[in-house]
Amino acid sequence: MIPKNKKMIKRFFLLLIMSCSLLPTFGQVKTLLTDFKFIVNDTQEFPNFFEDETLTKTIFYESKNLLQQVLKVDSIEAYQAKEIEYRFLPPYRENIKYIERKSHDFYVSLITSAGVNTTSEGEKTYIIYARVKVETPTDTIFINRSKVVFTLSYDKSQLYNEAVITKTDFKKLYLDLLKNTFTNDSSSLSMQFNKPAILAYNGFINKAEKVVVQQAKSLTKEQFTITSDSTFNKFLTIKSMPMSIAGTIRIQDLADILKFNKEFVVKNKTNRERLIIKGNYEEAIDYETKVRYIKSTKLKVKNKSEKYNLEFFPDKETSWVYTLKWSINEEKQYELLANRYTNFVEIFSNGGLIAIIQLPSSGFKLQQVEQKEFVFFYKSNLAKATTDEVNYLFAFFVIANQFMAEVSEIRSGN
Repeated sequence: MIPKNKKMIKRFFLLLIMSCSLLPTFGQVKTLLTDFKFIVNDTQEFPNFFEDETLTKTIFYESKNLLQQVLKVDSIEAYQAKEIEYRFLPPYRENIKYIERKSHDFYVSLITSAGVNTTSEGEKTYIIYARVKVETPTDTIFINRSKVVFTLSYDKSQLYNEAVITKTDFKKLYLDLLKNTFTNDSSSLSMQFNKPAILAYNGFINKAEKVVVQQAKSLTKEQFTITSDSTFNKFLTIKSMPMSIAGTIRIQDLADILKFNKEFVVKNKTNRERLIIKGNYEEAIDYETKVRYIKSTKLKVKNKSEKYNLEFFPDKETSWVYTLKWSINEEKQYELLANRYTNFVEIFSNGGLIAIIQLPSSGFKLQQVEQKEFVFFYKSNLAKATTDEVNYLFAFFVIANQFMAEVSEIRSGN
């Protein structure tokens, strides 16, 4: 039974109180909280805030109070080893379905879960659902569901954390959701929070060399320019050559092999250097399982004297490149790590952080941002050769994302 309006809730609570009065008057009414779970599908966006003992105790105490008010009982026992169980994705075991019904009068399950809705422009709306269920040894006497929907606001001057919400904001949101679930006939709450900033990089950024780079884009060319004290210096130019589609190749009636190729040219006016980059993408779709898997994603880089292969890793939607590895030689290796939930890119050399690049926007797909502005934070006293290679790695990152955006567009049109 799910309450629909205030009258039904009052009637429901009356029935609940009546059911309590039918229980034996001698001895204490025993209530068992069988489940108290928080389920997430992304541990970066929603980290385990319940590792904080103080936060957990506060939420657990308030939840027990709400239960006691609804059930008109004095005490509640907890079945789980952890007061609030944090889990990554279903399936999960809901204890209330399996527990033996001999020792208690009420059995209560409280399940909460986090989700996200994303528009075609990449804007995200986050949702946390809650469901409370109360059963007796023989019947279900109370089920109610509610949700809280929240959006994020951004300060473009900040570097953002992977988490979409601070611990303090999460505590308020979670408690408001639980109160709404237990006591209100409104099924949804709506909120807005500021995206939490990263504090751990403050030391690096305060000592770093800062460079602002603006991007101007035409149909086939992207021009990156360093802006400083009203002066403009050409930084890098990326030119896109026409896309080549190798087509669909059937192999032994087992799979479709899809291949995509495209060529880019990068010009560095300062170094008077010209690089040829070929983007290669290959995927397979199994006929029987219909499962699609990526076989190869590479950038092949060539200049006058050298050739390099860079491996990059798009996400499961093949629309965002989150890792790019460049091995120049055994002594010099680079790794770029990006996160589409944040507005920064980290660049490492042999395991050490040497640069942070702030992207022009958060919460949106990079390709859809107009008039992009990037902020480079180079580690202090970085050698010019290393700085140049960081700049090239940035160019490869832009190319890989542009290439995968076109691959994704072509795939969706097939």
